[in-house]
Amino acid sequence: MPQVIGVILAIVIGIWLAVMIVWSLFVLIARIIAYVLGIAIIVAGLALLAGIITGLVIPYRVLRGANEKGPAIATPAKVRAGDVFRLSATGAAKNFGWDYAWPNYVPFQFRHDQTAVLRQSREVSVVALGLCLGWWFPLAFIPALGFTAGLWVGTLLWYVITWAFRMLVVIAQSVTLRTLRAKEKRFMQQEGATVRCVQPGCYGTTDTPSFLCPNSACGAIHRDMTPGRLGIRTRVCGCGDELPLTVARASPLLEAICPFCNVSLPQGSGTRRVIQIPVLGPVAAGKTQFLAASAASLEDQGDDVAPGLTITALSRVAEQFLTNSVNESRARRAPTKTVHDNKPEGYPFLVQGPENSFEMHLLDAAGENFVTAEHAHSLTYLNDATAYVFLVDPLAIPVVADSLRRSRLNGQIPVAQGSTEDAYGSVVDQLADLGRRRIAVVVTKVDVVAQISKTEPKIPVDSAGIRAWLQEVGEDRLIARIESDFEDVTYFAVDSTSRGRPNMPPHPLGVVDWAIRAQGGQALFGEQTTSAVGTSEEGEEATA
Repeated sequence: MPQVIGVILAIVIGIWLAVMIVWSLFVLIARIIAYVLGIAIIVAGLALLAGIITGLVIPYRVLRGANEKGPAIATPAKVRAGDVFRLSATGAAKNFGWDYAWPNYVPFQFRHDQTAVLRQSREVSVVALGLCLGWWFPLAFIPALGFTAGLWVGTLLWYVITWAFRMLVVIAQSVTLRTLRAKEKRFMQQEGATVRCVQPGCYGTTDTPSFLCPNSACGAIHRDMTPGRLGIRTRVCGCGDELPLTVARASPLLEAICPFCNVSLPQGSGTRRVIQIPVLGPVAAGKTQFLAASAASLEDQGDDVAPGLTITALSRVAEQFLTNSVNESRARRAPTKTVHDNKPEGYPFLVQGPENSFEMHLLDAAGENFVTAEHAHSLTYLNDATAYVFLVDPLAIPVVADSLRRSRLNGQIPVAQGSTEDAYGSVVDQLADLGRRRIAVVVTKVDVVAQISKTEPKIPVDSAGIRAWLQEVGEDRLIARIESDFEDVTYFAVDSTSRGRPNMPPHPLGVVDWAIRAQGGQALFGEQTTSAVGTSEEGEEATA
């Protein structure tokens, strides 16, 4: 019996010892696991923190260029090649492609920077997770996972913040662009600003000139200076020079270029109204004399027209024409006949008055250009003109020509050659939409007619009287044709010279004043001393 009790007691003690050993092992293992978990949590937390810091540092390093693989750069060359923008160039650059300039940092380069940061974060996370591949996996897994998670937390935090910043900047840019474009459009409309090239064979018309980079070593031509993808208020050329945007700001500072022929335009082109005065008429009708007298009058009698009025030549040929006109006027000599040229160069001038300034183009084509429609076809500036000056030489009218032959001036005064009506038709037959155009019919050499006329009526100075005089001397057919083509016809009579008061007929500046007002400009004279009266198609009279 005692032996049985001893065995039982031994078994109980053995079981107790086993339980205690198992319990001790369990407690030990639990403590080890808890210790390991604690260390893992600490390591994971530290790794997470390190990852977040790394995720925030990576953008700085990438943008600073500390990484081998930096962001793609939206260079001017890529802009020019069309690789930066998804859309093709529009506006003034539509036919040329994007200009050679740096794009706005936001959003175009900024987008590349964001992509580069995400790429770098992805590469770092791949390296971190790659440390788990090996026998040390149990030791490296938790810190690698924590670091990677923290890395993307930091990176995505930066990305979200910068994305929000990008959206705010884009919205601000959009508002600013609309404001600047509206301001530019309003300025152009108020000023009636446009650009008209006077170069032979070009005669291009546009609202937006091109501009040459001021860096002589660059030579890039910027076709569209509208605020947009290449700048909001200023633009950085591919060479690094900063250019002002909008035509109103760029034109006074940069060299303007004709977008059609790439020839330099006058300073300030595109910021002022352009008044074209295309003069038509047969050979020796007095076209050059009329333009020369007008230019000389603005130079010599500017203060009589308006206080402080000045005229400045905007090209070498215009300066020579003005100098010759003034000298010939003062010497009372007739100007040299215009040399026949199929595509003559116009004479651009800047006329500045006390209240406004405008660009005036005197367009003098030799009479040979108006013999037939084929000859006049090369004068493409006539297609864009809205007001024409058609000269009628009264000395070529048979009844007046008879008086000239009987006078002492016979053979001393040049007389128009060819048909006046053919000269008119050579131009007008090619024009479309005549309803929006105006014409001034100008009877020249009034002073000569006054000297030779004995029985014929003197030429009146008002529009209705001039019209009646032309009918009386047999030009009723020409008048009927002109008035059937144009709804707005005004008649003038001018002297061969520019003597007399500039605001009184028959001074040639009356015609110039009409051309200015017909194209939306302000009158040269504050008040018309004598108004010209225009005749419409219906025969009604209207003050011009």
